[in-house]
Amino acid sequence: MSLFSKITLFFLLAATSLQWLISSHLLDTPNIGIEPYYLEIVARGLSGMVASGMTILGLFYCLQGMPTVKRTSGLILGFGLVQFGIPLSRIISPYLAIDGQLENLFLFQFGLALICFGLINILELPPGNTEKVFEKLDFLSFAFFASGLAALAVILVQGRILWWTTLGSSIH
Repeated sequence: MSLFSKITLFFLLAATSLQWLISSHLLDTPNIGIEPYYLEIVARGLSGMVASGMTILGLFYCLQGMPTVKRTSGLILGFGLVQFGIPLSRIISPYLAIDGQLENLFLFQFGLALICFGLINILELPPGNTEKVFEKLDFLSFAFFASGLAALAVILVQGRILWWTTLGSSIH
């Protein structure tokens, strides 16, 4: 299993287990000193980071599962299956979270993460060609890009509240 797969699966298992432990009150948060809300934000952030890695990993599995002639079909199937997840979760989630019991939903997510872990360990991707494509200056570019995106997010979220006025409020 590649390092990418190991890191992705580690964070997937960490995020889903943290959500399940918080929702089922097995993790005693007053002794830790962190509110459950902030732990849930951390778990959601980890889930978001893992989602991009798992999407690419799923796409690679769809490509490698097809014969060489049909790889385009595998690419189309991979993109289609990725888009199928959100409508399916909207169908399944209300039945799992019935009567406000979110523990069932998070336990289901944890079970799916364990299934992914097992399948990725059983079905390994064939080795591919790797090349070094990053240079030292790319990290500086990434830092500028990330800080620009963070500033844009702050302006779009807080700008209307703090700085921008509407036409109706400026006329007295």
